[in-house]
Amino acid sequence: MKTVKLRRKDEGWRAPAWCRAVLLALLWCAPALVSVAGTAGDGNDEEKKAVRQRSGWDNPVESPVVAEGGRVAFALVAPGAQRVELGGQFMAGRRPMERDSLGVWRVEVDIPQADIYPYSFIVDGVEISDPSNPLTFPNERFKASLLVMPYEGALYLPAADVPAGQVRYCTYYSRRMGMFRPLLVYTPPGYDAGTADYPALYLVSGTTDTEETWFKVGRANHILDHLIARGRAAKMLVVMPYGYMPAHGTPNPSSGGAANMYADFAAELTDEIMPFVEREFRARKERGSRAVAGFSRGGGQALFTAYSRPDL
Repeated sequence: MKTVKLRRKDEGWRAPAWCRAVLLALLWCAPALVSVAGTAGDGNDEEKKAVRQRSGWDNPVESPVVAEGGRVAFALVAPGAQRVELGGQFMAGRRPMERDSLGVWRVEVDIPQADIYPYSFIVDGVEISDPSNPLTFPNERFKASLLVMPYEGALYLPAADVPAGQVRYCTYYSRRMGMFRPLLVYTPPGYDAGTADYPALYLVSGTTDTEETWFKVGRANHILDHLIARGRAAKMLVVMPYGYMPAHGTPNPSSGGAANMYADFAAELTDEIMPFVEREFRARKERGSRAVAGFSRGGGQALFTAYSRPDL
């Protein structure tokens, strides 16, 4: 693979034609990125440097840090905050954090049960994700980070001796909605090297979750990899669509509006998503090779679809 370096035109070098347009577009966006990154502080250079250091730009904190025995340390650089708290599904309520002389807020929590937990910081009443943690919970509303605590035999973690499938990001055009929609597709180990067709499980996200939630939080791909390797699951495709239906919003589950939303999703799944998957992937098309399941809102959508279209 050739490394492409951009140089001045008068130096006699130009990017290859096949990537020139993309590189020019990226360079066009670069000033905006620089301007955003350069807003760390106002005033002279020394003041800006001090702000960057206090904000964690030059000296970032590590968070979260999981120690043996289930003790987890959280940290946030927020020198201008008056009050910072930790909230997470591993405990009831919130835990106040303490500020040190450098403006770093810290707290340690004992979590006896290893698992995957959403958590967030509440800074002067505003909930934010952990800027030191790249793992986030995909959701339309709350913006939580993810604490992943490993343990022996955890199915939600990859293993070197377990063949891994792939998760593919896709975009399909919904004629019903008149818009492009996202979905993820898990393909089992060996998919690209083979020619076999596979059954397809349509796995629908919960209320306010996105198409990424089963992948990034539920770790459906790692769980399938382990189960397939142990002979406890057949190789299959897992299709993770976005369950939100814009025309209906998020109605109360017991309302008539929810029934209308379920019907709309059922039509979207059977008329748009399934044909796309069966066209783009080696998915079996017989009734016994299709299944649908979901969580929360996705569970209602799955049940409505299965009972309203038993022919599929």
